[in-house]
Amino acid sequence: MSKYKMISLLAIGVASLSAEYYVKNDSKTEFGYENAFTKKASTELNWGGIFGKNKEVFTFVGGEVNLDKDTNFGGEILLGINVKKAITKDIGLILNAAYQYNDKAMNKKAFEENIREVLKSRGEWKEEIEKDKYKLKRYYRGQGLRFKGEETLFSGVVDYNHKLFKLQSGVIYTAGYAANSNNRLESFLNLKTNKSNYDIELDIDHKFKYERPDQKTDNGTYSKGGRLNIELSARGNVGNLNTYNKGIVYLGTIIPSKKDYQITSENEVKYTINNIELSTAFNNKLAFRQVEKINPDKLKIRLQPELKLGLKYANKNIDFETNGLIKGRVDLKKEKQKKIELEMDEYTKGNNISANNTDIKRAISNIYVDSRAGYKLGVFNFRLAGRYVGVVSLKEKSKDIDAYNQYAFVGPGITYESKVKELKLRHSFDIRYEIGYKDKKTFSVINFWSDNRQEYKVNDKLSLKGEVNFTSSNRFSFIDKDSDKNEILLLADTKGTVEYKLNNKTDLTSTLGLKTISLFKEHNQNGMSDNNKHGDESLHLDVKYAFKVSNENKVTYQLNNNIDIVGRIDTSFAYGLKSDKLYESLTMIKRERIGEDGIITHTEGDLKKIKEDEQAFGADNRAILLISPSAELSLKYLNDKLHVKPSLGVDVSAKVGKDKSKLEYKAVNVKARLQVEYRW
Repeated sequence: MSKYKMISLLAIGVASLSAEYYVKNDSKTEFGYENAFTKKASTELNWGGIFGKNKEVFTFVGGEVNLDKDTNFGGEILLGINVKKAITKDIGLILNAAYQYNDKAMNKKAFEENIREVLKSRGEWKEEIEKDKYKLKRYYRGQGLRFKGEETLFSGVVDYNHKLFKLQSGVIYTAGYAANSNNRLESFLNLKTNKSNYDIELDIDHKFKYERPDQKTDNGTYSKGGRLNIELSARGNVGNLNTYNKGIVYLGTIIPSKKDYQITSENEVKYTINNIELSTAFNNKLAFRQVEKINPDKLKIRLQPELKLGLKYANKNIDFETNGLIKGRVDLKKEKQKKIELEMDEYTKGNNISANNTDIKRAISNIYVDSRAGYKLGVFNFRLAGRYVGVVSLKEKSKDIDAYNQYAFVGPGITYESKVKELKLRHSFDIRYEIGYKDKKTFSVINFWSDNRQEYKVNDKLSLKGEVNFTSSNRFSFIDKDSDKNEILLLADTKGTVEYKLNNKTDLTSTLGLKTISLFKEHNQNGMSDNNKHGDESLHLDVKYAFKVSNENKVTYQLNNNIDIVGRIDTSFAYGLKSDKLYESLTMIKRERIGEDGIITHTEGDLKKIKEDEQAFGADNRAILLISPSAELSLKYLNDKLHVKPSLGVDVSAKVGKDKSKLEYKAVNVKARLQVEYRW
């Protein structure tokens, strides 16, 4: 063997030593016809390599190409490198460099998905982080990462683990040259230490931001010294006493430029003795708002104090917990040659929090109490729960108190849970009585709900599962003296599943489900009113009785150890029920009902999803029938390193218009997908 061949083989061996690679391809094609012919196609390819004994180096390259019915091309190109290296025993270094060009890419998270590959491979990724946006943002910052769609990212992070403290410092630079010419430079320092049973943490974060000037915005914060955030916290314990203190100083810009300046303090004390835990917290936020200059002609001040009290007790059979909250909001203004007075413009009626608001901007103070008690007796769990909230509001454009709105929500509940051989049962029932005072009127509502689930394993081949759940919200004129109507909202769903193992290679699953929303109203005058409103949140219903029936059937056949075949046929018929998220949101609202700001309404995320579903359903449609057959292959080779998954599905839908009674053709969509993943 020649000298050059030996060198080549040696180079290949070194490159392959302690290395992991992956290649992933995801290709999609969709054809459809509704009012016109539509087509969409995309293919996404990503390659990544993880190198080093301790997986110090990660590099990736990826891209996407897509086109629509008019052959308009879009897509994405991305590439990057991540290095995590222990320089010494105590010092670690993280470097990132990445570029992504995005032009209407279908996958908006390709960059983040590639980065998670190496985080998971190193054992650093925890799924629970994803549930907390604040923790996720802090975690990514500590890795020198930011995923906001910018084209370019350069970052460096240094970790120093001394026996007395831990220090992390870094710089993250992102830019969007082609898209908007925006630039952003973030630098941070995080210091953690322990002194006399106290965990102390200091975090300093500074950001420069440059935005391309236009008629609507300035050119960012860079010319005003940037944005600065400083946090100092201490958590400690002495015997049974635990304390937590935190201070935050926030400067919207170091040099005033109509940004806010904030000082926040958080103080909490917990005392535990035997089975009892007592807690109290006092928090306060002081904000100087929209400061234009060092000595402004007009100064806006917002003060937000908050007091929390808590009591918790638990033993083998009994548990009790109560939490109280008192919070306020005072908006003041100080003009030259004038005294400090209330800023009445901040207490105007209505807000932009959601389409269904409770006039949060008019509130100056809230009192909230949430209590529950439980008792376990064999297979039974008894509970008593209660909530109270009081909201003090100002009159619009007045310094006078408008009203003290109050809401109480209280009642018992019981849960039965048991397992007898192959039979599992769980049944629960709760009832709550709500009494409220709003807009100088009292109202009463009775809500009750029940969840019932059962699982039965007949034998090794056959399993049965079923559930029935319902929620009812009821307002009656004989109880609610200020109401001229009887009103019942019923949300119910049921689902039954049969799982059957035909043989060692074939599994069958069939699920039949039903969801329904029924609205019963009786007014002194005929017809529905208030735009279908029940309580404070819109029902988003065009009919009094809405339902959705669904049937899902799945067959899985294992051809051999490498090949699985999956066939599905799903069918649904929805009448008036345009959104599954609407059902989920209304169920949550009626069961929770009261929060610290008053009556709970749809969250922003839920409301957005509901409106998207309504648009897809069609404003002029009363019912939709959808039939979706599909087939999928799962092929695994090379000790499961190569995974190929082709699939084909068809969606056939028919509709019933608002003023019609017969089914008519709506649309046909054909979807094909090929996923290929190879790891070695």
